[in-house]
Amino acid sequence: MVSYKLWGIAVALKSYFDLELKEESNEELIKIKNEAMQNKKEYIENKNGEKETFLKQYTESNRLLEEDYKNYSIDQKSYEIIMKIDLNKIINKRKQNVQAIYKKLSNNPKINFLIENYNGTDCLLFVPIILENSLRNSLRKFLTEKEIYLPVHWPLDEKLNNIFDQELSLVCDQRYSKKEIENYLEVIIDYLNTN
Repeated sequence: MVSYKLWGIAVALKSYFDLELKEESNEELIKIKNEAMQNKKEYIENKNGEKETFLKQYTESNRLLEEDYKNYSIDQKSYEIIMKIDLNKIINKRKQNVQAIYKKLSNNPKINFLIENYNGTDCLLFVPIILENSLRNSLRKFLTEKEIYLPVHWPLDEKLNNIFDQELSLVCDQRYSKKEIENYLEVIIDYLNTN
């Protein structure tokens, strides 16, 4: 395993930093977020519990995050997890998944890649594709019915060149196997071939 130091950078263009850093973590936020993640995992993997339970917990954790976010320290458990991450494994997995997406979809005339010339060196979290607006919306609805959830990542307040209306993010992160990626791509291809 490769060892990395955790670094961060902050830049202030219009003012100076005047921060009081807290040594403690936001324990209430951490508790709710951990419960939400555990309940989601149980729901997905074992069909235990209700979807609404973890959705409400995520909503509550987001509310807490908005209300009281600044300058908390990372909690010990999260720190230990981060320090054990094999970054090279994650990077390689994502690159393999991205290459599978480009290979499978590059010849489809209904799809344009937002990153046209992927060079194989970038480590993407998702692959943004561009589809005609009504096709993007109908595809996304169809995929949701098949329990395939692909997000739209372009914020509406940054709407530019209709990207918000046409972009769909194809997940490719390390949680997914190449086979899982190829399976959901087959569903997309079948849909595009018939619509």
